[in-house]
Amino acid sequence: MNNNEKDIIFVLIEVFPGHIEEVIRELKKIDNVVEVNAVTGVFDIIIKIEDTNINKAIDTVVHEIRVIESIKNTETLITLKM
Repeated sequence: MNNNEKDIIFVLIEVFPGHIEEVIRELKKIDNVVEVNAVTGVFDIIIKIEDTNINKAIDTVVHEIRVIESIKNTETLITLKM
């Protein structure tokens, strides 16, 4: 992988009722979160994380996103270079 090329992770987030806007505000404060969108379906929010180091991107999910109290559940999707 090129040193400038970034790894991409998408995270689907389920939020406790009434807390979507609050969680979106918190997610937008995280440095390598480059996109935050509310969605319909089982999950409430989808975010895109980019980092030059996949381990840092995963750390973001574990230590900065999953600790947000109003988040009920997450599903992490790591993209593959094809």
